[in-house]
Amino acid sequence: MRTFNLLFSLLVAVLCSISVQKSTADDDDVEESAEVHSLEKISDNNFFSNFSVPPEIVEKAILRPHQQVYPYFKDSDEQEKYVASPAGRTVRLSCKAGGFPEPMVIWHKNDALIVQDSPRGSGSEYRIRKWSLELEDASTDDSGKYVCEIWSEIGTVNRTFHVKIISRLRSPPLIIPNVLVNQTVNVNATARFKCKVISDLSPHIAWVRVTYPDIHDLYDLQSKPHEKVNYQDLADFERATIVHDRDESTLTLEMISILDQGIYACITGNTLGMAMANATLIVNDFMDYEIPTGTVETEMTFWWMLFIAFVIVTISVLVGLCVAYVTCITYYKKKHFLENEALIGKRKKIIVTHKTHNTADFKDQPASYQVQVVEQNLPKKKGATRFRLSSEVTMLDEYEVAVDQNWEIERDRLQLQEVIGSGAFGEVWKATLKNKLDCDNEDKEIPVAVKKVKPSATEKDLVTLVQEMEMFKVIGCHENILRLIGCCSGIGPLYVLLELCEYGNLRDFLRAHRPKEEKVKTGNYTDYLEPRKACYTQKPVIENLTQRHLVQFAHQIAKAMEFMAARKIVHRDLAARNVLVAANFVMKVSDFGLSKDVKYNDYYRKKGKERLPFKWMAIETLDNQISTIESDVWSFGIVMWEVMTLGGTPYPTIAMEQLFTCLKAGYRMEAPHNCPEEIYVLMVTCWQEKRDLRPTFTMIVTYLEWMLEQAPGEGEALEDKNAQENPSYVNFNAPVAEELTEN
Repeated sequence: MRTFNLLFSLLVAVLCSISVQKSTADDDDVEESAEVHSLEKISDNNFFSNFSVPPEIVEKAILRPHQQVYPYFKDSDEQEKYVASPAGRTVRLSCKAGGFPEPMVIWHKNDALIVQDSPRGSGSEYRIRKWSLELEDASTDDSGKYVCEIWSEIGTVNRTFHVKIISRLRSPPLIIPNVLVNQTVNVNATARFKCKVISDLSPHIAWVRVTYPDIHDLYDLQSKPHEKVNYQDLADFERATIVHDRDESTLTLEMISILDQGIYACITGNTLGMAMANATLIVNDFMDYEIPTGTVETEMTFWWMLFIAFVIVTISVLVGLCVAYVTCITYYKKKHFLENEALIGKRKKIIVTHKTHNTADFKDQPASYQVQVVEQNLPKKKGATRFRLSSEVTMLDEYEVAVDQNWEIERDRLQLQEVIGSGAFGEVWKATLKNKLDCDNEDKEIPVAVKKVKPSATEKDLVTLVQEMEMFKVIGCHENILRLIGCCSGIGPLYVLLELCEYGNLRDFLRAHRPKEEKVKTGNYTDYLEPRKACYTQKPVIENLTQRHLVQFAHQIAKAMEFMAARKIVHRDLAARNVLVAANFVMKVSDFGLSKDVKYNDYYRKKGKERLPFKWMAIETLDNQISTIESDVWSFGIVMWEVMTLGGTPYPTIAMEQLFTCLKAGYRMEAPHNCPEEIYVLMVTCWQEKRDLRPTFTMIVTYLEWMLEQAPGEGEALEDKNAQENPSYVNFNAPVAEELTEN
C-alpha cells in the first residue's frame, strides 16, 4: 500500500507540472483556462479518500491569477521608422500594442499633442484610430517627427516616425536614405538588405553585386555614376531571395561565406530616369573563444570585486549623509523664515486700461486698451503657511481678471454642457445662460458659446484670451461680426460668452455641401476639391447650393470687414475657418486673437513668435511682417477662393517654404471650377502686389451688391432682355453640386 501511495503521488506531480507548463506557455492575449481543476476537487472523490497528497503538490496545481503585462508593440520592436510618401496619398502610422491592462495610444507631432481637432497645415483633419494615425490627403506640411506613446498604469513605450511628404513632380524615382545600410555578419549567417523607393510612376527595382576592375579601388557608386563596373544580377543567385512589396524591396542572402563580402546595389528606374544606392557586406571568418582562468586569478577577481563593493557602499553612505544634512538645514531655515518673516501670499491680477482718443479724427472711434499683469499682496492668515510657486509653474487659479461691470455676468447663471471645440490651450463649450430675473424658468435660457483656457495653459495664453475679449468690446456690434454677450471674470476661471452659431465654421459648412463620392462617376477633381466622403459627420443644410448663395456669403464677409476697416482694425487671420455660420445662413466673422488697432500708424509689425496663417497672408506680410487693412483685402481674396471651391485648401501644390518665391515671381492661383469671371477678376485684383492697387472693402461691397442686383432672383427666369444679351451674364441659380459633377 505504501508503494502504491508513492506511485500515485508521482503521477499527480507529473500531471500538475504539465498543466502549469501549459498555462505559462499561453499567449498574453489568451486568458488562462478555467477548466483545470485543483487537487482539492480530486481529493473529494471517495476513491482517493484513503490516499494522502503532499501539500506542496496541491499548491502547484492551483492556477495563479492573470498578472500585469508591461506595454509592448505587437508588430515589431523598432523604436524609429522612416516614412516617405508622395503628396496627396493617405499616410497611415501604425502602433499596434498589447499589455495588461490594455494600454492607450497618445500621439504627438514635433512635441505637440495631437487630438481629433488639431489643425493641419493642409486644412484637413487627423483621423485617430485605436492603434493608428491617418493623414488623409497628405501634403508637405505634414512632414515632421511623430511619436506614438503607448501608455498604461504600469509604464509607457514610445515609437518615433520620421515622416517626409514629397511634392508630386514628374521625376526619376527617389531612394529613401538610411534604409539601405552596411551589414556585418559572421560566416554561415543570414544578411538582409532593404530598399525603399518613392515614385509617382511604377518603378522597376533590381539587386546586383558590384565589382570594380580593381577590387582594391572601392568607391561610392553615387560619386562616380558613369564609371564602368562589373556586376552580377542576383535574381538568379541560388542563395539570394528577393521580395518586392509595392515600393519596397528586400534582398536576403543565406549561408554567407567569405566570398560573399563586397558591394551590393539597389537599382531602380522608370520612364524618366534611374537611381542607385549601395551598401557594403563585411563577413567575419573567425569565432570568439573564452580562455579559462586559473585559481589564482579567480581569487584575485573575487577580492577586487569585494573591495570595489566596499568602496561603493562607503561612498553611497557618505553621499546619503551629506544630502540628509543639507535637507535638514534647508528645512529648518525655511521654517524659521516662515515663522519670523511673516510670509505674505501673492496673487497676480490682470488689469485692462482703456485709452480714449483726444484727436478729432478718432473721437468717434472706440477706445484702445492695454493689458498688464500686476502682482498683488494677499493678507496673511494667522497660523497658515503658503509656499509660492515659480512663475513657470504657477497655476491659473492664482490669477484674477479685473471686473468690467458693463459686461460682467454672474457665474451661477451659466451652465456648461459640452465641449464643441478645442485647441492647444483653449476650449469652446456649449452652455446655457439663465435669465437674470427668472433663473428658475428653463424657457428663459439662452444658448451661448463659452471660450476659456485649459487648466494646463500658461499666463501668456490667459492674457491672449483677455486681449481677444477686449477686442470684441473695441470692435462693437455688427450683423456679420460675432457678438460678445458678456464675461465671467474676477476670481476664478475667465469665461468669455459669445453668441452660438449652430452651423459651425464656413469651411466645414461648405465641405459638407460637396457632391457625395458615390454620385461622382467621372470628373477631374484637383487637389483642392474632393467629393464629400460618405463618413463625413456634418450633413448638408441647403438642398440646392447655388452660385447666388456663395456670392451672398462673400458679400456678408465683405460688409463685416468694411465695418472693421472703418474702425482702423486689422484682423490678420481672415479665413473661412474663422467665419461662423449662424441661423438663416448669416456669416459671422470671428477669432480676433491676432487683431490689432492701427489708428495711428496704419500698419502693424509682427513681434514675437506667433503662429501665423501663411497661405492667407499678403505678399508684403510674408516679406517684412507688416499687416495693414490692404493685407486683409488680400486675405479676403483667398476667402473668396475658398468659398468658390467649397472649402478647398489654398496653394495645394506649393510647399510652404516656396510660397513667397512663387508669389514674388507673379504666380497666382487659377480660377476655380465654374467660377464666374467677374468673381475671379475680383480675386486677382485683391492679390495685386502693390497695396495701393487693391480695392477697398467699400468698393468690394459695392461690386458684389451690383452683381447680386444684376442677376435674377431665386426661381426667376431669363426674361430680362438686357441680361440675355449681356455676354457676361452669370446664372447664379444653377446648383453648384451639379456644375461640379459635370466636370
